[in-house]
This record gives sequence, C-alpha cells and structure tokens, in this order.
Amino acid sequence: MAYVKMIPYIVSPGPGGLTGTYTVNLNLNDSGPTTWATYADDAVGMEAGSADWDLFFGHYPCILTNGVEGDKLNPTDFSKTASGSMAPITTLGNDVMICFPRRGIKIEQSGSTLSVSMTTEENKSGYSYKAHSYKGVAKDRFYLGAYKGYVSSDKLYSVSGQTPSTHTTIGGFRSYAQARGTGYEQSAFYQLTFRQVMYLLKYKGQNAQVAVGRGFVDVNNSAIYGNTGSTNDKGMDWGESTGKFPMKLFGLEDFYGNIYEFIDGIYSNSNRSLLAADGNYNNTGSGYTTISSATASSNWSGYMRYPVGTNAGGFAPLVTNTNKGDENTYFCDFANVSADRLAGFGGKWSNGDHVGVFLLSATRSTSNAAADYGARLMFFPS
Repeated sequence: MAYVKMIPYIVSPGPGGLTGTYTVNLNLNDSGPTTWATYADDAVGMEAGSADWDLFFGHYPCILTNGVEGDKLNPTDFSKTASGSMAPITTLGNDVMICFPRRGIKIEQSGSTLSVSMTTEENKSGYSYKAHSYKGVAKDRFYLGAYKGYVSSDKLYSVSGQTPSTHTTIGGFRSYAQARGTGYEQSAFYQLTFRQVMYLLKYKGQNAQVAVGRGFVDVNNSAIYGNTGSTNDKGMDWGESTGKFPMKLFGLEDFYGNIYEFIDGIYSNSNRSLLAADGNYNNTGSGYTTISSATASSNWSGYMRYPVGTNAGGFAPLVTNTNKGDENTYFCDFANVSADRLAGFGGKWSNGDHVGVFLLSATRSTSNAAADYGARLMFFPS
C-alpha cells in the first residue's frame, strides 16, 4: 500500500497581520452594483477599496528567476526593489510576478443571496483551496505575471518593456510557459476565480470599470497598447476613465482590457457543460471535472446576472439561466459560452462596456491564434 505524507500548511496572515474570515453577500434581486452588496463576518466595518484589504490578502510584487523568488518590489513603483535599488524588470528570465499567499475561498448561493468569502484558516469546513493546488498537490502560494506575456525563443516571460505576444493558440502559449521549467503554466481558471473573489471583497461588488478604471478598451484602431510596464509607477490598483490607457488591479497590469488573456483549465463541451482542472491542462477537457452541467442546444451570451456560484464553478456564467443584466447592472460584464471551446478572459482594446473582472469567453477553438489574444505567465513552487 502506498502512503501519502500530508503537509500541514499554515496559512500566513497578510503583512498587516490581518487574519480571519471575510464575506461579501450579493443580493441577486438587486440590480444595482453599488447597492446589492453587504459585508459580513470579519468584513463588517471594512470599507470598499480600502488598503486594509491588501493587508488581509497579503499579495506582493517580486522578481522570480528560474522558479526562485528574489527581491520583493516596491508596490508603488515596480522599477525599484523594496529596498530602493533599481530592479532588473526588463531582463528576460527575471520575471515580474505577483505572489498570492494561500487562502481558502467559499462561494455559495442561498435563495437570492450569493455569499463570497475568503479565510486565512486552513481546512475550514466548506472552503476550497483549489487556487493553491497544482495537480492535486497543495501549495502555499502561486505567482502570476504582472504583465501580459512576451514570447522569446519559444518561452513565455513576464517582463517590462516588451509588446505582449499574440497570434498564438492556447496550446502554443501553454507549451511556451511549460518550456520555462517545472511548475510554469499560463494563467488558469481556479486562480482567476481566486482573484475575482479578491475583487468582490475589496470593491464590494461594484462595476470594476467604474470602481478601478475603464481599461484600454475604447480604441478602434486594432492595436495593442505599446509595451508592458506603462503602469509600473501606478501602485497596485489603478485606473482612469478615458478607456485609452491600461488599468491595474492587485498588481496585474491589464487585469482586463488591451488583449484577451487565455485561461487554461476550463473547457465547454458539446452540451455547453463546463469542466475544470487544477493541472494537466489540455485542449479537450480530458481528465477535467464537471463544474456546471448543462444540456444546451444553443450558445449562451450576454451580460451576466447569474454565475455558476459554487466553489467549483466560481463566476463562470450559468448557461442554464437565461436571465441577464446589462453593462450597468449586476456583474456589469459580458460573457459567452459555445460548444467544444476553450476560454479567454478580460476583453480587448475595442470591447468598451463588455470588458471587466468577470468577462469570460469560452469561444476559442484549438486553432484560434488571433491578434487580440495573449497569455499571462503562472508559476507554482515545488
């Protein structure tokens, strides 16, 4: 008989020592994104948008070199290390990454209330730690590229001062990420769900294009916004309202907008059922687990009102429900699901109101390699 050694992970507090369980409740019968949310548990008394939330999340920017974390970066200016020296953020191989420490999340619906929670407690009943699991192995952190990815010599990097790479299939980007070494992937579904939970908590369910910034979404010249790093000196969360400049959220430049970001680990089958995995990503959903069962004869698209709303399904659109919102109600973001398709996230330079934290587009075939689709590097330590 084989035995597996269980590692007793201890979830670390954020830099301010904040621990506990924080919840936001969304009233799905209230269409107003500024009125539908209330805080509960340890979130009572917190303010939407407050920097105190970052003390609980504990995420931070750093340099990652061949899977080894180096200098932490100044969160207000990524061109400098936390100690004040110049940071090598333009050097290939010194990836600029955001580290997300282990937290548990819970997403559940009761009646018309969607409850979204995050905790620093380990193995808390009802909570999922899938974002910090890779191929079934628990991790104490994961890393995401601060920028949309740049490909050089068939390898994917997160580096400042380069034009994000496009015209590559999701499988191509997957190979370029994995070519960096063990633990490297492109961004994936469970980590997207984790950062969406962060958003709902910190900004209390508001329309992200209003609460944070519109993003680079109102340009019709079919062009990427220049080189990465335009927000290096803008702090961790930043945006503006013209629609002609990149935004930044949780340290991730172009969290939405500019170009779509392929999302691995989620697949829509022939019935529009959604399947997901925490590793061993592929183009067919082979080995994936069903997270939302459907038997739909037509594709689903529209502004999302009802997500799947579970730990497994996160904020993927609930294709069995035809009730939808618009650009100013509920989640305020567009989504679509087609048969036998892979997914992209976030929207592009000309999507306008469609774009945001919850835009998921499960419409990409294995051969799609377009000018408006890129990738974001991800890493799990051993």
